[in-house]
Amino acid sequence: MRYKNKNRGFTLIELIVSLAMVAIVTGSVLQVARFTDTHKSLVLATNEVRAILRTAQSSALSIPNPQAEHVCGYGVYINNVSQYELYYTYVIDDDYKADSNACINDVGYRTYACADKKIMQALKLTDNLNFASQIGKSIFFSVPYGEVFGDDGDLLSADLVYTITNTGNGASRQISINEFGRMQ
Repeated sequence: MRYKNKNRGFTLIELIVSLAMVAIVTGSVLQVARFTDTHKSLVLATNEVRAILRTAQSSALSIPNPQAEHVCGYGVYINNVSQYELYYTYVIDDDYKADSNACINDVGYRTYACADKKIMQALKLTDNLNFASQIGKSIFFSVPYGEVFGDDGDLLSADLVYTITNTGNGASRQISINEFGRMQ
């Protein structure tokens, strides 16, 4: 005689428990994935700002292009919590020929407030990312030696730290520049 098993399949409780386990695992995976995306955007923005700072530094160390102006140096200025600019200051060649030390002697040529400046790039951080430090300030690398100057036009005497913060989750990353131009 053949025996029939009436208990084929799952009970309602077994189905509810397995669905609850799937929901918990799915929720945790989605949260980790979301955290990873926000962390990646913070790392990417920090690397982009670091690249712009290095562009200013390497431009100051390279041979300037011959134009009707003598480049004094390159800098990065933080406009507000989300915008920053790469710029350079210059002396018109006739003025430079009259005083070859114009860039060195006049502290104004080492600041963002210089009237004789050109914006090379205007950039913006992505949404939910903000500068938390150095807002309204600049860093400047002089031509041809790449000396590092702070916002006041004086040589940098202490580390300058840029902090970028994710407003969504509070995470932050820093870029530090010492008086010799080393970035970390």
